[in-house]
Amino acid sequence: MVTIRQAFINDLQLIAGLSRQTFLDTFSEQNTAEDMRLYLENNFNGNAIADELADTNAVFLIAELKGNAVGYAKLLLNSPLPVNHGVIGLEISRIYCINAAIGTGVGQSLMNRSMDIARQNICDMMWLGVWERNERAIKFYLKNGFKKTGEHIFMLGNDQQNDWSMAKCM
Repeated sequence: MVTIRQAFINDLQLIAGLSRQTFLDTFSEQNTAEDMRLYLENNFNGNAIADELADTNAVFLIAELKGNAVGYAKLLLNSPLPVNHGVIGLEISRIYCINAAIGTGVGQSLMNRSMDIARQNICDMMWLGVWERNERAIKFYLKNGFKKTGEHIFMLGNDQQNDWSMAKCM
């Protein structure tokens, strides 16, 4: 059974480790080692994660299976949609689980809890960005009612990549 709990500053090292592991698991085969190294160093170091945890609009969730942390989500409240100026919603900034936990319901449990938080905060929309080449994630988001609303650039190290913006009405 998957349990979801909110993370706090004392979970900093856990989140940093999960961030690095899940990002490598998901993207290392399709990207250069240098671009991955640059992205991980800049975004998943202790200082960067501490700043994110201190953000009053950020909510971090930890997914556990049998007491072990296997996934996480970073949500941003009051986040403007990139293609719908003026609309504010809940952004799923990150939602990942370790490879060994894929197919166990971790992703769906994190998504369900994210939707609960959106409803509790009276958000009209949820949105996210996903790499256009991440087919498994796109299928998951479509299954959960998200639709493509646009595209934007995501920098992975020195590589300019195309991400889809996807949104869902609540």
